[in-house]
Amino acid sequence: MGQRIVYSNKFVPNVVKAFRQIDNKPHDETQTVEDISYLCQKAPEGYLSANGLAEKWGVNRGTVSGVISSLKDQLGAIENYRFGIGSHAAYSSEQQQMIFNYLIGKDTFVPQAPEGYLAANGVAKEWGISEWICY
Repeated sequence: MGQRIVYSNKFVPNVVKAFRQIDNKPHDETQTVEDISYLCQKAPEGYLSANGLAEKWGVNRGTVSGVISSLKDQLGAIENYRFGIGSHAAYSSEQQQMIFNYLIGKDTFVPQAPEGYLAANGVAKEWGISEWICY
């Protein structure tokens, strides 16, 4: 009690739509979570969330989120869709390409380290010391 909850500008229309759909849908005991799309539609083929992009490209989700923030004016309309049981911002293939090009321009992707080379945290782990000593 006493906590402030911030809703998106689509929350109320989505809830109203959900209540209207409940009355129109037959109540089937065998309905699964995948079949229920009251509040948010399942993501169209090819659309990915920030988590999906990070996983696809092997980068940190924070890195992807930072790029999205930097490009928010150029990406255009970003819709929320359902991924599993949660809804998230979804990015089309064109938006994904813009995000990917930005990452390439910032030299985010580097070649794999040669055999025997370790990052600072790898050296710290191998020697059993704090990684901050290695910087």
